[in-house]
Amino acid sequence: MWANFIGVEGMIAVGISVPILTLLIKLGTTLGQGTNSFMSHSFGSCNPKQANYTLLHGLTIGIIASIIIPIITIPFLKEILGIFSYNGAMTQVSYYLIPLLLCSFIFILNGLLSETIQSEGDSKRPTALLIMGNVINLILSPLLAFNYELGLLGLSLGTVIGNMIPLILFIYIYLSHKNVTSKLRIKNSIIIG
Repeated sequence: MWANFIGVEGMIAVGISVPILTLLIKLGTTLGQGTNSFMSHSFGSCNPKQANYTLLHGLTIGIIASIIIPIITIPFLKEILGIFSYNGAMTQVSYYLIPLLLCSFIFILNGLLSETIQSEGDSKRPTALLIMGNVINLILSPLLAFNYELGLLGLSLGTVIGNMIPLILFIYIYLSHKNVTSKLRIKNSIIIG
């Protein structure tokens, strides 16, 4: 929506980048659903130690994927965009897409942790946090793009910051000892692992 005010090149840059961003988000969600399934099974069979291992393995795969993705995509961005039959203003696409790729861990871990928290029986909080991140993105993106005159980079940074806040809160939920509903802690996973 905000890219429309930047112009045609802005709209094209965001339009080209959205499928790649969607793939990042879906990678995290898919990884989280698989982890969720194994964790739920472990909880159901009264084996929290196995759930700890499952969470640790899911996090490890998510972190490795978020390191590999920028390494294999950014140097070959022109070739990747050729898949979309786009040979236009690479600079505009780069302003929007490269920060998203560099921060792929945010999108992958958001999907993963929101799903694993649901395996503990808490579905309201992850949904509320993800909605909050989208609202922050909706407010922050135009401020950075137009008030600070960052253009597409501002839209990208708004998306990154808007999604970083829920990730911080997801991590807090796991590390917090005040969390009544959580049966699982990342600290325990690290100690057991």
